[in-house]
Amino acid sequence: MNKLAIIGECMIELNGEPFGNMRQTYGGDSLNTATYLARVSSPEQIEVRYISALGTDKLSQGMLEAWQADNINTDFVLRDEHRQPGLYLIQLDKLGERTFL
Repeated sequence: MNKLAIIGECMIELNGEPFGNMRQTYGGDSLNTATYLARVSSPEQIEVRYISALGTDKLSQGMLEAWQADNINTDFVLRDEHRQPGLYLIQLDKLGERTFL
């Protein structure tokens, strides 16, 4: 089996209009890469490991569980009770162009 470790951060992503309806997800280039690779390959082919840091809050726990559900090895994710994940907002205009806040 091959192993691939991807290092980076993942943030909470809110999609929608400020003070309007929002959809909560998570994302980031490094995590997206790990997720897509884990989804298209079997664990017997490639063990995808994500190296990052999270808090011990509910949002961090939810992200960790979602990564594990996607067959991402999280053994090297540091849990720090003094930290919380970052947050950003994505707005879409009428043409689908994204603005990050």
